[in-house]
Amino acid sequence: MTNAERFRRSLCSYTICPCCQSTDESVLHVLRDCSHALEVWNRLIPLGGNASFYSGGIIDWLHSNVTRNELHLICGLPWQVLFVSIIWQLWKARNDLVFKGTPPDAGNILQRSILWARYYNECVPLTTPVCPVQPTALHWQRPSTGWVCLSTDGAVSIATGMGSVGGIFRSDDGSWILGFNKTIGILRPLQAELWGILLGLQLAWENGFERLLIQSDNREAIKRLNASTASSDPCSLVRSIAALRSWGWATETQWIPREGNKPADILAKLDNLPCFTVTVFSQPPEHLLSLLDFDKLTSL
Repeated sequence: MTNAERFRRSLCSYTICPCCQSTDESVLHVLRDCSHALEVWNRLIPLGGNASFYSGGIIDWLHSNVTRNELHLICGLPWQVLFVSIIWQLWKARNDLVFKGTPPDAGNILQRSILWARYYNECVPLTTPVCPVQPTALHWQRPSTGWVCLSTDGAVSIATGMGSVGGIFRSDDGSWILGFNKTIGILRPLQAELWGILLGLQLAWENGFERLLIQSDNREAIKRLNASTASSDPCSLVRSIAALRSWGWATETQWIPREGNKPADILAKLDNLPCFTVTVFSQPPEHLLSLLDFDKLTSL
């Protein structure tokens, strides 16, 4: 709650902004007009290049920005996604100052905003299907008889940007074959997902799996791997995966919801620093046993 609103409710005796100490603190002031907010916006919007951005009331200002679909020229992200991410980080920075005494830093605010916007843009479909969507099973889905299932996931730390991956191989009855995880380095979320699939494919080939179902909860990764242009995709990871899949074996891909990919998610988030080599688990970690049993039961 801003100081202006707290004053209106007789919860305090002042309305001044705790960040700039120069004027009343309203929501619009926190998100746009405060000197700390201006420092963030001015790094994205050239001075004098878009005077309309800094005008209008709170409702009109929010509406005009969340309905803009064009890409930001520098970040390459949809403006409506980047805008929402920034105002959320500005509000969090204001609260960190009020409740923790942490002064706002424009560089950190912008970095976190871009990271969250990229994560959302790569993981969430931006279009709504025009046809009714059939209900999706939220549990793990086992492969066809004779196939091995590779479930992979990637994780990126919001604080450091470090990415790690994990994966599980299971038989057609849901039994554990092996698992793996690895710390990769500084990554974007989509890159982490693709690294998990690539490492899983390499392990599958080394272990002689001839029919492999590849599961991921990242729609964008599955879409690009299934595209007819995968072998010439701008992303080298997609091209490498496409090359591996063209070898003498059968592979298929399948999107699954996050709820059905929890074991791989847990392996991806295991603390593997500072080791950047692949860790292979011939036996499931103890804390995964109950979840694996649940997957076997619910996938019948």
